[in-house]
Amino acid sequence: MITPENRIKQEDYANLTDYSLKRPEGAKQFYAFVTFTDMSTCMWDYIFTRDRFCAHMLVLEKFGDCLNYVHSISIHEA
Repeated sequence: MITPENRIKQEDYANLTDYSLKRPEGAKQFYAFVTFTDMSTCMWDYIFTRDRFCAHMLVLEKFGDCLNYVHSISIHEA
C-alpha cells in the first residue's frame, strides 16, 4: 500500500511523456523510471518498440547527456 510518506515528492519527480504519440502496428509499449544520484526520479512513458532491449537502448540514448548521474533504470512493459 502506498502511504503519503512513501509517495515521490513532486519536486523530486519529472514526467517526460508525450501523450500525443500513437502505438505503431506490431510494436510493444514500455515505460521507464530513471533514478538519479540525488534520488530524483524521471518517468518516460509511451516508448514504442519491438522488445525490451530496444526500449533500454532508447532510454540510454534519451538520457545520454547525463549518464554520469543515473543511479538506476527500470523498464516495464505496459
